[in-house]
Amino acid sequence: MKQLLLLLLFVSNFALADDGLRQCGNHAARSWWDVQQYDLTVDFKDLKGKIAGRCSIISKVVSTPTDTLQLDLDEHLFISEISMDAKKLRFTRQGSVCLVFYSFSDLLLKNETFEIQVYYEGQPPIAKNPPWEGGFILKKDAKKRPWMSVACQTEGASIWFPCKNYQGDEAKQVIERYIVPDNVIAIGNGRLTEQGLATFERKKTKVYTWVTKNPVNTYNIAFYIGHYSHWTDTLKGKKGNLTMDYYTLTQKQSRAKAHFQQTKTMMTCFEEKLGPYPFYEDGYKLVEAPFLGMEHQSAIAYGNGYQMGYEGYDISESGVGLLFDYIIIHESAHEWFGNSISAADKADNWIHEGFASYAETIYIECMFGKEKAFRYQLGKKRQINNSNILQGPYNSCDSSINDQYFKAAQVVHMLRILFNNDPLFWSILRAVNTHFYHQLTDSRVFEQYITQLAGLDLTKFFDQYVRNKEIPVLELRNNAAGYLEYRYTNCIQGFEMPLDVQINAQPYRIYPGTDWRIGSEKLDCNIVQESSDFLIKIVHTHAE
Repeated sequence: MKQLLLLLLFVSNFALADDGLRQCGNHAARSWWDVQQYDLTVDFKDLKGKIAGRCSIISKVVSTPTDTLQLDLDEHLFISEISMDAKKLRFTRQGSVCLVFYSFSDLLLKNETFEIQVYYEGQPPIAKNPPWEGGFILKKDAKKRPWMSVACQTEGASIWFPCKNYQGDEAKQVIERYIVPDNVIAIGNGRLTEQGLATFERKKTKVYTWVTKNPVNTYNIAFYIGHYSHWTDTLKGKKGNLTMDYYTLTQKQSRAKAHFQQTKTMMTCFEEKLGPYPFYEDGYKLVEAPFLGMEHQSAIAYGNGYQMGYEGYDISESGVGLLFDYIIIHESAHEWFGNSISAADKADNWIHEGFASYAETIYIECMFGKEKAFRYQLGKKRQINNSNILQGPYNSCDSSINDQYFKAAQVVHMLRILFNNDPLFWSILRAVNTHFYHQLTDSRVFEQYITQLAGLDLTKFFDQYVRNKEIPVLELRNNAAGYLEYRYTNCIQGFEMPLDVQINAQPYRIYPGTDWRIGSEKLDCNIVQESSDFLIKIVHTHAE
């Protein structure tokens, strides 16, 4: 009776709940268990989109269990059974949410682990505009042969397998078994541990087993299926020998071998500036994909057509953006920012995209010098539309994606200029990658750590540029004695930020706040020009 009443009560509340909160919030049916491992087996059948699968989820009890557990799986996929300890469990579904009911509170204690098996099948959604609108990608290669993959950062991995579709819970390990026709190759995250004939009723079938040994966010669990060629290389990196594997369609191998040479120079640059590659145990892979690209952990999706820039276009419009392949550099940078350092809530995904976008500038600096790097960054600054704040609302699957790339990268660049100390800046980038290594974090904690390392009070800086969309205005005037005076307006109360301006083409640092402050020299306010490194506007006014 207790179970029945609980079921009726929960379903009643569940039916009225907001779908976004059910998907994104870490509520009572989610918070008491922490995923330790996904063990996923998927049969791709005839490569036309229909699948049959089993997902074994091993979890740890981290707080007092409730008798309800929420799993997520796209509503177009049918669940035939959920079991635990060989016992079938009762469950109900509404949309993509599956509530499992069992006496967890009576059977499980804190710190214990338990395993749930989910059997499912069906046709996952087909991606309309990958990777921004996700799902299965079903394409044909140049020889009209099947070519498949998946992208699901926006919707989450529940679009194709049962999981806890919550960015704040990363599995500590993932096992992927992909069953495919024996004339194609199936590629997953981590390392290939086994491949061989599958024991199924269908003949001519192979199974590929891939294993990761590092934490993985579910949206980064992915597969690639096609007629692939493979070669491998080794980088003598900061933590020893790093294997670098490449998978391209068979007809593209010779072209790809020449084009992908930039990955080793990129890896050397990023290891120097950001710290060691975060996933030595799982290796680095670059895989040709039937869509533009994605930061699938240890298996980066590449679909930029073996050309420089972003699909052959310079997003900075500076001429510099055609010196490198945008997708290789940007998506690989996510191994540090996004995959190793992960925002627990999508609201803080500006950390992922801002630092990965600035890594493009870092790579240019490593390869072509600081002048070209800053020219590229200035060009990207012109792309900022500033229509929303960087930080999205929590518990609502909203990453406020509008300016996550260009504005967030400019915020990182502004920090560098504020420090006025490149060795300090590089040391902070390496320190955050050590401190938050394989960890989930949130914006405030991340900001506070940078503030601590910088030895500057950056609280108002982050509040202004991360949680406020207004661009500060610097008002300049000369007082009666001819001294330069300045203040910030159109900003949060108490905002302060040192600012480099140009006076007669020479850099000059001033220290404005929201009150009028007097400089130490007599300077004509009309010759003071905005520094291109900062997100501010300058206006000239007159002394009262």
